[in-house]
Formats: sequence, structure tokens, C-alpha cells
Amino acid sequence: MAFCSCARPLVKYADGTAYCDDCGEEMPLAPRDRVLVQIARAVASIERRLDELEKRTASPHERTLLKPAELAQSLGLHRNWVYANKVQLGAIAIGDGPRPRLMFDPEVARQRLASCSTGSRALDDPPTHVVNS
Repeated sequence: MAFCSCARPLVKYADGTAYCDDCGEEMPLAPRDRVLVQIARAVASIERRLDELEKRTASPHERTLLKPAELAQSLGLHRNWVYANKVQLGAIAIGDGPRPRLMFDPEVARQRLASCSTGSRALDDPPTHVVNS
């Protein structure tokens, strides 16, 4: 780590310079420090990529619930259609009031949508789950 004349650590920049936030001193980085900056960037990039991959391969026991607008977008439908067909899509009511928040499990909704296209579900079925807040 590089330090300025006021004994504070220098902030390293990509252009090979370092800058002290306290006294304003600027100096070139040694070649070893440049390599360390490049390594730190590579590690950060790898961490971001691993986070993306982890999100894609989440445990099958973890459920991601979507809002009606998010479900509509993921299925290529209109939000109003999702609300009108909430029962067939397996709506999960969050709360027990007269207008509880609705959430959807995207996998259940896709399965229900496929089964609705064959006419196996009625429009007036009750919601499958109710979660009290």
C-alpha cells in the first residue's frame, strides 16, 4: 500500500496514479502496485460473475415470488390479464384484508397457464395459498 507524506493511504487510480484525499498529494504508482490494482479489479469482476451464477442456480427449495407486473412481463402478458386470471395462475394472497397483496410463483404460474390452455381449471377456483401478514 502506498502512503503520502501526511502518512495517509493513497487512493489508487486505473491510470497508474495515486491520490491522497486529505492533503491532495498525487504520485505515480510503482509497477507492483499497478499489478495489485489489476488483480483487485479481476477479483471484483469474478465476484460479480459468481453472484450472477449463484442467482441462476438457486436452491430448488427457495421460491422467488413475483409481483403481478413482474409476472406479466416474464410471461409476455398484460398486467390486467394477470389480475383477471389470478386464480388460474396460482395467486398467493399476502395478508387477510379485503384486498391483500398478490404474489406469484413463476413456475407454478407457467404450469397453471399450460393447464388452463387445455381447459382443466375453472375461473372461480379459490386462491391456493393465503399468507397472513
